[in-house]
Amino acid sequence: MKIEKDEVNLELAAEVSGLARNILQERPELKYCQAVELVKEILKKEERANG
Repeated sequence: MKIEKDEVNLELAAEVSGLARNILQERPELKYCQAVELVKEILKKEERANG
């Protein structure tokens, strides 16, 4: 599956990646994809709270 560049929010992707790396520093037992899923959950909760 090819993802077009205009389909990706690069700013959001960078934020998620950075937060995932921070999580991995605190919880090295997690895999990167698990850290990304945690970040996505956190961002969704923040969005609902600020909704």
